[in-house]
Amino acid sequence: MAFLSGSACSTPEHMTEYDSPFVGQLSFWHFNMILSGACTAIVVILMVSLMCEHACHLSNPNQQLKIMRICHMLPSYAILSFVPICFPSSYVYLNGWTEVWQAVALYAFFLLLVEFLAPTAEEKFSFFGSLKVKKMFKKGKYREGVSFLKLTYYCVMQYPLVVCICAIAQCVTQSFNRYCLASDSPEYAHIWIEVISNISVTVAINSILRFYQHTKDYMKERHPLRKLLAFKLMVGLIFLESVAFMILESTNLLHQTSSISYADIHIGLPNMIICVQMVPFSFLIRWAYSTKEYKLNSNSNNYKLANDSLEMQDEYGELITEANRQNRTFQGSYQGGRFGIQAWAAYLNPLEMVQDSIHMGKLLRTVHVRKQTIDH
Repeated sequence: MAFLSGSACSTPEHMTEYDSPFVGQLSFWHFNMILSGACTAIVVILMVSLMCEHACHLSNPNQQLKIMRICHMLPSYAILSFVPICFPSSYVYLNGWTEVWQAVALYAFFLLLVEFLAPTAEEKFSFFGSLKVKKMFKKGKYREGVSFLKLTYYCVMQYPLVVCICAIAQCVTQSFNRYCLASDSPEYAHIWIEVISNISVTVAINSILRFYQHTKDYMKERHPLRKLLAFKLMVGLIFLESVAFMILESTNLLHQTSSISYADIHIGLPNMIICVQMVPFSFLIRWAYSTKEYKLNSNSNNYKLANDSLEMQDEYGELITEANRQNRTFQGSYQGGRFGIQAWAAYLNPLEMVQDSIHMGKLLRTVHVRKQTIDH
């Protein structure tokens, strides 16, 4: 590609903020730091408290750990958006990693939908083995549920992999002055990374929407629409904003003034919008992903949640003796440990997402083999 060779692109001269008043005696930079900092603090409190609730009421780890990863997107996104407001020169190095967290959350959301549809491996085989999905561009043609699940999974899984590579490339090219935030020329990496990441997120979101469309009737009691909207609106809005600012920057409709610098326009303003909008989305996420359905009591449905979780652990290779299983099911206890420490440990385990991918890959192969055996 063209950005691998050619002239270097230096960091813009006006990365430092202007001191001219914007509101009262405050410059736009100081006003932005105060507003965005307050919003970031609210988001962190709301989301960490929700994650703590799930950790302390961990009755279904296979679902709730994924919910915790979805919740993690908001505080991480807000923090990684707030820091560049304070230190504009860090923007290029941090910006790509915000999308990595977004991709991780989207991937976790897809796996959560699969868990809602079929908690155990046997149920997954039964459900997707009998599912038929209309093909998009071929009228009267149907795709088998197993191949539909596989196609959707790979379309979603590519997103975190692609944006992680893009984030690394962004940091590397910036360190060699080959990223060039101020230019959309194909000579530099900026436009290529933007296009690749936007294509990747579009493929992932469209795949999840289509998956939801064909499976929503099978999980109505789990309120999938509420959970989808809470997540989809947030991801979709961030994507549209990135496209809008790309267009505005290329047409020079946004320009410097006596109180607004280059950094304010290209870094401060977009990140301020993200920090502010994360506050209402935090309330929406708290409502959509409440711990209410996971709290154990004498209700049989709650005990079924614990049973499903233990069965999934057996399917995925964690050896639990029958006596231990019966004992834990009888107690109906939460599995997050004291103060949810075990839940946090599992959540913070960097290999957990890799294990999820391995388990899904094994499941897809097993279901495919069993389906072929039955067909023959």
